[in-house]
Amino acid sequence: MDNFSENKLVVVNKLVNMGEFQKAKILFDSLTRYAPETGKDALFRLFEIAKIEKNFENQLHYLSLIGGDYPTEKLAAVILLNIKVMKLQVSLDEHRKAISAIINLLDLDGFSNLGLGPHLLKAIHYSFSSSEKTVYLKKLLELSKSKASVMGQETLGFKLLQAEILLSLQDYVGFSHLMEAYPNQPMPNNKLKSLLKIYDKIRSPAFPNRTAQKIFGIGLSRTGTTSLNKALNMLSYHSVHWNNPHIKKLISGDDYFLFDGFTDITTSFQFEKLYRLFPDSKFVFTSREKKSWVKSVRKHYKIRRGIDHPWELKRPNIESRFGGLGGRVEENLYSRFSTWEDAYDNYSNRVKVFFESKPKYKFLDLSICGGEEWFKLCHFLEKPVPSLSFPNTNKGPES
Repeated sequence: MDNFSENKLVVVNKLVNMGEFQKAKILFDSLTRYAPETGKDALFRLFEIAKIEKNFENQLHYLSLIGGDYPTEKLAAVILLNIKVMKLQVSLDEHRKAISAIINLLDLDGFSNLGLGPHLLKAIHYSFSSSEKTVYLKKLLELSKSKASVMGQETLGFKLLQAEILLSLQDYVGFSHLMEAYPNQPMPNNKLKSLLKIYDKIRSPAFPNRTAQKIFGIGLSRTGTTSLNKALNMLSYHSVHWNNPHIKKLISGDDYFLFDGFTDITTSFQFEKLYRLFPDSKFVFTSREKKSWVKSVRKHYKIRRGIDHPWELKRPNIESRFGGLGGRVEENLYSRFSTWEDAYDNYSNRVKVFFESKPKYKFLDLSICGGEEWFKLCHFLEKPVPSLSFPNTNKGPES
């Protein structure tokens, strides 16, 4: 790069930092034409300007121009920034378009950042359904396999990513074959420990086992469901909250055979069906005083979804995520009601009516928000009370 081009690059970087985006774009444009060796840096900064301006089309355009030969750390940064921006600020159609472009751009160098894997896995489940989802999952699987083969022995992270993608594809034979090498792994990390527990279930002759005892947390949002999930794990249940942490999709289908405990509304909305499917299971209804709950859930959805009323969850961009399952869950519990109070009353009555004729040993009303913790839960589950404090997650005066 000659001194003139180098000085110009310094100037445009200063212009970006000063917020003089139009002037910077003019200079960047000239750099990409007359000093090709600066082009990638210029395009990356143009992408950053587009991000600041919340111009999605330009973000996608510059991303495609950057391409897979850009230095690894910057391409990784571009992809991570795109995923974060798109998840919060663009329509689902735009999100699909961008995820498709990102995956098609990735090559071996671009995928050297292992942290991209979980982001892309979740983005695929968030954006696509059925056959389209399968296509992109298979592309991601091939990328991770290629990277693992190039890296030789230092491949545990990419091998585990492959295992998670295989779970997403419900390829249990491929998953089991991959996991066979790891049961004797010394001091496995937490992800490997969790995958090995799933592997143990899959290779059992009883799989899929409907007679195994499951623990279902069936409270509404903001009733202590996260705390309950952590408590169940502390009691040695392999428990998950909201989604499958490996697959990054909402809890559904085979997930109920792969884990022991389940919490949050992805489970709550279908507790009647789960009662029939798993006859030896127990149900924990995390309850909360109505006025406190309404204040908390209204704040939660205002921050997460930008809405004030439950019926606003019917917006297409909200309903369609995760192949439409997100919309079905929230329609069942929230969006068919005019007020949060109505949603609360309907669900509380639904739980009460269903379980009033069921065996008492199968159902527990637990007010974590009201201070009920280990003793009541452990008595119900026939477990010894741990010496550790109860995990009061997301708890606070305004929570």
